[in-house]
Amino acid sequence: MDATKGNISAVSYLFENDQKEDALQNDYYIYMATAPSDGKINIEVNNIAGGRADVVINHIDHQFIFEVKRELYNSSFENIRKQYLGQASEYQNTGPKLGGLLVLDLTNNKGSIGAIEDNIKLEFINDEAGKPVRAVLVVKVFGNRTTPSHIKLKDEEII
Repeated sequence: MDATKGNISAVSYLFENDQKEDALQNDYYIYMATAPSDGKINIEVNNIAGGRADVVINHIDHQFIFEVKRELYNSSFENIRKQYLGQASEYQNTGPKLGGLLVLDLTNNKGSIGAIEDNIKLEFINDEAGKPVRAVLVVKVFGNRTTPSHIKLKDEEII
């Protein structure tokens, strides 16, 4: 969330309008591929729970699946849960019961990215008895950004 398009060209998509989810997918893949790990990272992997997973991180004997989406209209966690959590959690049927969902938020956020703690949520999927059986880490990544020098506050926001 700290990178600037002037210093790291790979994140310039975050400052442009109408980006596709594959821009975030590729950014995440490059980031994870350079992180210290003994595992292997792939994108667009077929035959995962009967489908195709966006990002697969193999670590020791486990596959962690990250689904990548973009949201144009409603980036509330409630809407993300309703629209995308089913697919993201379905990939966990044949592996670890923990996965991820990255959402490129292209809603009108006036260029601000907000606080990181407001953009990450661990969602639990429960069985019929209400017992948690899977978890998905949801991360909203803001697009349509502007630089901090262009963010203006309204009078009522200033104490």
